[in-house]
Amino acid sequence: MKNKTKKIGVTLLTAAMMTTLAATSVNADNKDSKEWEYKEAELSLLTFPDINSDGLNAVCELAEEKLGIKVDIEVVTAGEDIVSTREASGDLNDLVIANSGATLGTQLHPEDNFIPLSDNEYIMSRLDDTFASAVTNNDIVYGIPQSTAMAGCILYNKQVFKDAGAEVPDTWEDFLEVCQKIKENGKTPLIGTFGDTWTSQVLFLGDYYNLRAEEPDFASKFEAGEEKYATSTAALKSFSKYADVKDFYNEDCFAATFSDGVDYLAEGDGAMWPILTEALPELASLYGEDYANNIGAFGIPGDDAENHGLTVWEPNAIYGNKNSDKVDDITRFMEFYVSDEALDAFNSAQTPQGPVCIKGYEPSVDVFPAVEDMQAYIDAGKTSVALEFECSVIGANCDAICSECASGQTTAEEAAKKLDEDCYKAAVQLGLDWKK
Repeated sequence: MKNKTKKIGVTLLTAAMMTTLAATSVNADNKDSKEWEYKEAELSLLTFPDINSDGLNAVCELAEEKLGIKVDIEVVTAGEDIVSTREASGDLNDLVIANSGATLGTQLHPEDNFIPLSDNEYIMSRLDDTFASAVTNNDIVYGIPQSTAMAGCILYNKQVFKDAGAEVPDTWEDFLEVCQKIKENGKTPLIGTFGDTWTSQVLFLGDYYNLRAEEPDFASKFEAGEEKYATSTAALKSFSKYADVKDFYNEDCFAATFSDGVDYLAEGDGAMWPILTEALPELASLYGEDYANNIGAFGIPGDDAENHGLTVWEPNAIYGNKNSDKVDDITRFMEFYVSDEALDAFNSAQTPQGPVCIKGYEPSVDVFPAVEDMQAYIDAGKTSVALEFECSVIGANCDAICSECASGQTTAEEAAKKLDEDCYKAAVQLGLDWKK
């Protein structure tokens, strides 16, 4: 679900690529100590209009200054099919911004087109494991993160929590108790913004960490048609959570929009909001740092307090064209892009909506407390990519199905069957041998 206006989307990555290195060194705690040699080169980068270009442009400008690499950015309005078209014609750009996740192997043919990075000691020392898994095909890593990750989680107002004497819950049972405590304190526990139906999916899809913890091979079995939401006890739990919380939402939850949710959370009219962390930059822009600093984040709780984790939507990736005659320059730029220096430039130009996908990086600019909360999950190794990064079978009507379940029009079991049927249609279109 890559189009956030209808579905949960993944913020696309941008790219800038780098130049020659004089010394390569990463110390034991992954602090960046690489130095860069100036060497003039010119690279072309293919990207798309919906990518926020501020961070990309900042890194590209710095790469030209520090490395001598000038990046000519080509913005195309066509879909990602243009990548395959140019691959086939031998006219692919030096650098490409494209999806990470399941479509890497099925649509982008990385073994034929992209520079393998698994043997690049510097890049591999930098990439966090969760992101690396999203750009891996047949055990080979191909991409670097263009921007920051985002999470499907619970954003919460710290002051409302404090006033109610509530603490961040680590289990779903504790979460429901927190909801009740906040309600008894006269505040709305949960913000629903189902007027923008794509937001209805966050509680369901953000629960994937818990599903994966119980069924580690669910994605592969689901894609093969061997497992279904309607037959998996763990998967059904994700839908059943809608019924558990239906009495805790704001009265206008089915009319309220994403923008309303930002207002409700910032002003404390609602305590918690199941949402993507892309809400953070908008909240800061509208209300300022003081309000943003009053917002925390936690992963949707499951049944195991010791394994409270976070579902992460990885950014799109920057890939390098292995068939270009500028492979060395491309590689140098990609190395630079994941350096502390480049990351600082990126985060100074573009407000982070989540943590960078880089080990050992400590931002030189202030980040939201909610981003720090997310980073703690990453540092603890308690993250999972969202289902769409592990499975190419994604139904087209997940938002509508989740909205119906949230409203009580369907039960968890009925919603699960509807999603299975929706995914069956998608599997048929992909040519998969998927059984109903």
